[in-house]
Amino acid sequence: MQKEGDSNFAITCRARGKPMPQVQWTHNGQTIPAD
Repeated sequence: MQKEGDSNFAITCRARGKPMPQVQWTHNGQTIPAD
């Protein structure tokens, strides 16, 4: 958990399937770029 106001954190998401799924994180409708 993060304190409100903290801006740096990481979330890991693993997905598999055929064809390989594409995962996109969004915030307020805007895509968050992967690092």
